[in-house]
Amino acid sequence: VHHTGIEGEVTLNGVGVEGVLVTLDGTQKKAVTDIYGHYSILKVKVGDFHLTCSLQTGEKQSEIVHISQGAIDTFDFHF
Repeated sequence: VHHTGIEGEVTLNGVGVEGVLVTLDGTQKKAVTDIYGHYSILKVKVGDFHLTCSLQTGEKQSEIVHISQGAIDTFDFHF
């Protein structure tokens, strides 16, 4: 579990967005993007999850992602 998780970028019109909430639905895991739009959620169990990204404007995207054993998977959101 220690080296398992997901990370990525949130962009709006090609530019990283700071302060965006990214949640792994069905868990207590969440992250807020940094100044470059990067997020990471670590120490996640292996399996399929809904990953939801919520902009401060109210726009949302949700995708099913697979968390792999012993890997940090990558998923980017583009608005």
